[in-house]
Amino acid sequence: MIQRTFNVATLFSETDGPTTSDGNVISGYSRTPQGAALAGWNVIARSYVGGQVTVDSIRQMTVPSPELDALLDNPDREGADPKNLQSLQAPDAFRVLSCDPDFVSVEWGMKRTVDENGALPSPIWKGIRTNLLWRDGDWRAQFNRESISAGQTYSALDGTWTRWSL
Repeated sequence: MIQRTFNVATLFSETDGPTTSDGNVISGYSRTPQGAALAGWNVIARSYVGGQVTVDSIRQMTVPSPELDALLDNPDREGADPKNLQSLQAPDAFRVLSCDPDFVSVEWGMKRTVDENGALPSPIWKGIRTNLLWRDGDWRAQFNRESISAGQTYSALDGTWTRWSL
């Protein structure tokens, strides 16, 4: 299911989590690729909120890295404009690029219906990728230059993509 929490699209599953909500942080994902995909997206979404929500989520649901220090050192950092947060939709699908019991690399397919000129003849999807590591009983996103990136652009989400069933 998709819920709007802190004005961003947050993904929940009865079987893969999250199962726990503690203040600004949601956790308790299954040790499956689907659990990793849910955890990763939810941390990405909350990273756009700003303020203490972003700081708490990143502190508790990511693997520490030098790239996060500036963000964590500025808890008053403003989030994205509320109008832009409303337009941050949940991904249409995900795919697992690599996995083992303690590591999953995930790509989410984000639908784009407009380009710089205001329209596209048909939808396209932009990939967003990151790695997740199983640490301390939950998935932790790896937010650093090597592990998070914009993927390719896709004209369809066929084959290896798993669409969310909503």
